[in-house]
Amino acid sequence: HKDEHNRLVPTLLADEALGGTAAVLVAAGGSHTVAVMIQGALWAWGCGNDGQLGLGDCAKRMVPTWVGAETAFGGLQVLMASCGYFRTLAVMKDGGLWMFGTGAYGILGHNDRNKRLVPTRIEPNHFDHAKIVFAAAGLVHVAAVTEQGALYTWGKASGLGHTD
Repeated sequence: HKDEHNRLVPTLLADEALGGTAAVLVAAGGSHTVAVMIQGALWAWGCGNDGQLGLGDCAKRMVPTWVGAETAFGGLQVLMASCGYFRTLAVMKDGGLWMFGTGAYGILGHNDRNKRLVPTRIEPNHFDHAKIVFAAAGLVHVAAVTEQGALYTWGKASGLGHTD
């Protein structure tokens, strides 16, 4: 909408705001939004203070901005996306899982607590090389499901479900 006015009723984004293509999925985080388009590209907008927009910086974007598919994800198409409070994840059609934003509690799955400003793939060996088909980002943890139905969780202990 190119402004900072609150909307009190649902308001349609102009077709050109998302490159004139159809959205197939949308996800909203603490103060950012992403949309997956029919051709597998990802668009992001809103607060980017922790890199959760995946655009290589921490700037705010008031309008949808193309994150990509071809460049940002190594030529892979996005199947689905989810937003945590200050992070975003994207599941690719090839079963890979990519995350970006704040790395608190190791929530990005990269075996560290570092912030990622651009989409970064989680190493497939963390999922026993299985394809991810769905994932969800919570406030301080993440869960992912493989095509065989195995469930993986990581991040802050309170929402993980592990007994060890």
